[in-house]
Amino acid sequence: MTLTQLKYFCEVARMRHFTAAANNLYVAQSSLSYSIRELESELGVSLFIRRPNRKIDLTPYGKALLPYAEASLKMIEDGEGEIISMKSSLYGKVKMEFFFSVATTFAPVLISRFRDACAEDNNIELNFEVAHNWTDLREHLIHGQCDMVISASEFTDGCESEFIGNHRIYLIVPARHPLASRESVTVQDFCNEKIIAIDINSNLDTHIKNMFKAEDIKPDMTYVSDWTAQHLTVAAGGGLGLSVGVPHNLRAVHMIPVGHPDALMPLYLSWATGRKLTPAASFVKDKFLEITRGMIAMGEAF
Repeated sequence: MTLTQLKYFCEVARMRHFTAAANNLYVAQSSLSYSIRELESELGVSLFIRRPNRKIDLTPYGKALLPYAEASLKMIEDGEGEIISMKSSLYGKVKMEFFFSVATTFAPVLISRFRDACAEDNNIELNFEVAHNWTDLREHLIHGQCDMVISASEFTDGCESEFIGNHRIYLIVPARHPLASRESVTVQDFCNEKIIAIDINSNLDTHIKNMFKAEDIKPDMTYVSDWTAQHLTVAAGGGLGLSVGVPHNLRAVHMIPVGHPDALMPLYLSWATGRKLTPAASFVKDKFLEITRGMIAMGEAF
């Protein structure tokens, strides 16, 4: 049993598809299939239930092996990272996670400024992953699947968080709407409009509701599944949207900053307190905090 075989096995188990796994691993499907067959031959069992033109499933033997294979690969990766990080705080891998909205607004600016500030003798490799809910972010942080998280939630239990900036809430209007040319809007400007919202009871939803509550307004709100559905509904004339800044089609919708104290959502950098950061991760954390303190002093929001 080789590390390559375990790596291939875990990726096939994750994707439930040989072709997709081979593409992700940048290897020929024939090589991947051969390695899996060799592993099954060595163990004397089938690890996958193969179905023509359909996603495959793990056999009971495959399900039993998977957690051990994943743990083995994680231990090897951690050991490699430990040796590398011992050599220099400016050498190693640092894993970060955040929501999609942060990935397209705040994070690129922060990472660009980090690179500018640490261009010389910096061999740190930053790895990024987008999460889709708060629970995943916290669990991944606590269990060491990432080193740091940027989110609009201040993690406390088992974590430490520091305020690093603000996430601005925008009004989303059709491109030809009377408010589309405005540089900013107030809550009163759209208080009588139907509001297309997302993520009920999330931090974003709470801030939006607080905006209306502060102005003693009861909004007419309808929820859709995600940003794409929200933008499409707005473009189709189904109402106006409220959301953080995400990529959008200027020919279809415009995003206008909302002038209200609750239209700024605090962002936090969080890390787990139950395990020690590697020297590289600690360096990145400290540098991020230094950079964001300057951004806060300048009043920047994203």
